[in-house]
Amino acid sequence: MILKYSFKRPTTQFYALLLAFISLTVISPLFSQNQKNIWYFGDESGLDFNTTPPTPLVDGKMRSYEGCATISDSAGNLLFYTNGGPLSGYGYSGGIWNRNHELMPNGVLVDSSGCTSAAVSSVIIPHPAKKEQYYVFTVNCKENDLGEGVRYSIVDMTLDGGLGDVVVRDKQVLPNAVETVTAIQHGNTCDYWIIAHENNSTNFHSILVSDAGVNDSITSNVGNIDSTGWSQVSVNATGSKIAVGNYLTGVTLLDFNINTGVISNPLYLGVEAAGVAFSESGDYLYCNDRNQSIPMWQFDLNANDILASKTFIGNANDWNNFGQMLLAPNGKIYVTEKTKHTLGVIHSPETAGMASNYVPSDFYLSYKYNSEGLPHFANTYSRCSDVSVTKEQKNEIQIYPNPVQRKFQITNCPSSAEIQIFSTDLKPIAYKRSGNHIIFNQQTAAGIYFVQVVTSQATSVMKIICE
Repeated sequence: MILKYSFKRPTTQFYALLLAFISLTVISPLFSQNQKNIWYFGDESGLDFNTTPPTPLVDGKMRSYEGCATISDSAGNLLFYTNGGPLSGYGYSGGIWNRNHELMPNGVLVDSSGCTSAAVSSVIIPHPAKKEQYYVFTVNCKENDLGEGVRYSIVDMTLDGGLGDVVVRDKQVLPNAVETVTAIQHGNTCDYWIIAHENNSTNFHSILVSDAGVNDSITSNVGNIDSTGWSQVSVNATGSKIAVGNYLTGVTLLDFNINTGVISNPLYLGVEAAGVAFSESGDYLYCNDRNQSIPMWQFDLNANDILASKTFIGNANDWNNFGQMLLAPNGKIYVTEKTKHTLGVIHSPETAGMASNYVPSDFYLSYKYNSEGLPHFANTYSRCSDVSVTKEQKNEIQIYPNPVQRKFQITNCPSSAEIQIFSTDLKPIAYKRSGNHIIFNQQTAAGIYFVQVVTSQATSVMKIICE
């Protein structure tokens, strides 16, 4: 059930806590989450979302058959990209390329490192304890008999004159995995969960990456992914939902606990899709269906009956028009179209039904081609707090992610709590509440806001940064 807020004036405790907060806080320049602004994928294709509309890029040197990953800094400047590994015998070399589109000195990836034919071959996350380092997680493909499983390397951006180099290579963390790997930020906003699925099993693994390194995994026995079917995994912005698309086993929607790593409550949507993507708010899930008349489907995740909310929003032009899908920084969802110079676009994914406006072959990539995959990212790259999962945590009310966009969650908050959101000049901000989800009624201006939570025991005031 979604409840609208009712405005009350800030409490006396709010003013006292706010004054204390301000006296102890130095307001720093806002953190902008632009780590997803540059994409490299396909046959040396790329997109730059630092411009409106996005600019096609033709300077990439990477060829990726399916999986790949890119990472930029918080200002949207490219750092490096990877295809996760080679596809030997098919002309695809594997590597990690720097921002000058050169292989890093130790950036050559070999067959045991991973494989670009893996559906989601790689994902990049910042090192929780070392701000100039990044983990690159990779997974192998069925062409290599899924050998070597999930591995990681570490890139240090202080090396090679600031272009970066690989300092740790090919460390195995899971020996037996299918072709997908993804990353979800932990509820403490510092650590990450790496999510992979065991081959010939119903086990998902949530592998914790903290300031202590790569830790043991949490196992959740909740669903199957066929190792021979085209696949994609997508995570909503808050990390609470995972969608797994597989051409043979279909689309599965799962719950994820960002604090414990537990995956639960599988819901099979009855769509044989390889491509899946959430809207920015997480209210809608989109799936392309590679059977029948190649339709695109929309599911309303706030509906009482999610299965019954399945809505047709259009057909692709042909079977090759349905590959992976990805939510872009501009709020649109882009759809790969194999061996073409174009991408399909869902222009208004926050809108119900046909008004979401799926248009096949709508974005031209210049003379470069795309293939079956798009770059894979963690669900969020928001600022790391000074609390790590390896340290003691109190059962306090917390907000994540922070910085926030249109939607965030409040943990350990009773349903009876009164929640108010204020700007720095104490003007109320309108929102809707659905369980522990807070959704702004409209896009808020970038800046600092304060959340007041009043329970029967206490009044809490927390600062949030809106991007």
